[in-house]
Amino acid sequence: MKVFGKDPASVTLLAAIEWLREVFKSKEFAQCPVCKQTVKHYVRPLNSGMMRGLIKFYNMMPSGWTVLPDVDRREYAKLEFEKTRFWGLVERRGTRAVREWTITELGHEFLKGEATVTKRAHVFDDNCFKRSGPQVNIRQALGEKFDLEKLLHARRSEGSR
Repeated sequence: MKVFGKDPASVTLLAAIEWLREVFKSKEFAQCPVCKQTVKHYVRPLNSGMMRGLIKFYNMMPSGWTVLPDVDRREYAKLEFEKTRFWGLVERRGTRAVREWTITELGHEFLKGEATVTKRAHVFDDNCFKRSGPQVNIRQALGEKFDLEKLLHARRSEGSR
């Protein structure tokens, strides 16, 4: 972790901001000399776990907004489902204690293979501020190990929706 090399009390706010901008560009961890918050620019690639989480949510989701059951929350976290919001595939609302989710129009188009998104999302403070990389479809993001039709078919065979 990068540490500000000077006594924060003797440095102007502008100097601290400039230092943090440089650290941010380098994508290294740092501690803000003003508020002591950890600062990190994360580059998140879209991955198969996120896609499996999105598909699992699609398969169990009634129409509209849905609260993830407590039992499933850990499973969805492991699959990185919540990170698909950085690409606009899902939306969330509510508080940390009671958070509701829905698949966006883009998310539905992506699941059907009718839309693409960029490969990477740049994230700071739990918000996406930029996307980069080539456009990918759901099959590319899911990878060759998984059968999209089989995963999506789980919805129909379980009688959901």
